[in-house]
Order: sequence, then structure tokens, then C-alpha cells
Amino acid sequence: NFPLDLAGVEAPSING
Repeated sequence: NFPLDLAGVEAPSING
């Protein structure tokens, strides 16, 4: 997801 995602559904980001 984006650098500061909320959950990281599409891809594991910082939060996900």
C-alpha cells in the first residue's frame, strides 16, 4: 500500500 497505509490490504506497507 502507500507509505502510511491504514491496514495494508493490497500489500504489506508500514502499517499493514
